Amino acid sequence: MPQLGETVAEGTVAAWRKRPGDTVEKNEILLDVETDKAATEVPAPVAGVIASVLVPDGETVDVGTVLAVIESDEAAASPVATEAPARRRAAETTSDSPGEPTPAGRATRRAGSARSRGGKVERPRLSPVVRRLLAEHDIDARELSGSGRHGRITRDDVLSFVEQRASGEATRIPFDRIRRVTAEHMVRSRATSAHVMQAVEVDFSGVDRVRLPSRGDWRAKYGFSLTYLPFIARAACQALGDFPRVNSSVDGDALVLHGAIHLSVAVDL
Repeated sequence: MPQLGETVAEGTVAAWRKRPGDTVEKNEILLDVETDKAATEVPAPVAGVIASVLVPDGETVDVGTVLAVIESDEAAASPVATEAPARRRAAETTSDSPGEPTPAGRATRRAGSARSRGGKVERPRLSPVVRRLLAEHDIDARELSGSGRHGRITRDDVLSFVEQRASGEATRIPFDRIRRVTAEHMVRSRATSAHVMQAVEVDFSGVDRVRLPSRGDWRAKYGFSLTYLPFIARAACQALGDFPRVNSSVDGDALVLHGAIHLSVAVDL
């Protein structure tokens, strides 16, 4: 499971594009992953044949968990790939061995069906998307019965529950000024700007050569960490100058290219 954000600790396998036995090219899309931050396509690190898929669709696992094994001549030369067969063998013997499970084994057990531990029933883990929906609608997961694999609560389960609950009495909550302005801006943004996401892999070694030696002095001087965010923000502003059509909006039947570049970063108050 790739690290798709500095604070992201886990991800959900949304859909596999390849299955065991399929041939895959290097950088060909292997699967779709969802996190609390985004949904993105994950490319294959090497070319080869999919030997096994260790984490099925819909399962949520920690960052760093082995998702699949690709058998490849190219992979045989890399440290990451050479340890994959050993991990696969360990994962395959997890169910027969009483010892400590492998990362893949832990993920499988953690995401399995509800079971008893110390007299308490454990439920399957929730995906980031489901957790976000439950929080948005103030729903306790124990109120729902999951229709997914091993009784897992799915996005559709939550939305159906919300719809059923909404069919009762509705409560009207007036907006305060901040919420009203925020809602107006969000609706206008949705109507005038294309909302898409594209994920690409970037070499950050140059940024780290600047950032890492300065971390201690930066924190001592300003009281907070020097993260990747300001570097990304500056790069985004420079890129918009090179690709002005990205910095545009729709007005009637015309595209308006904006001469100025304004970047805002949302923060939790």
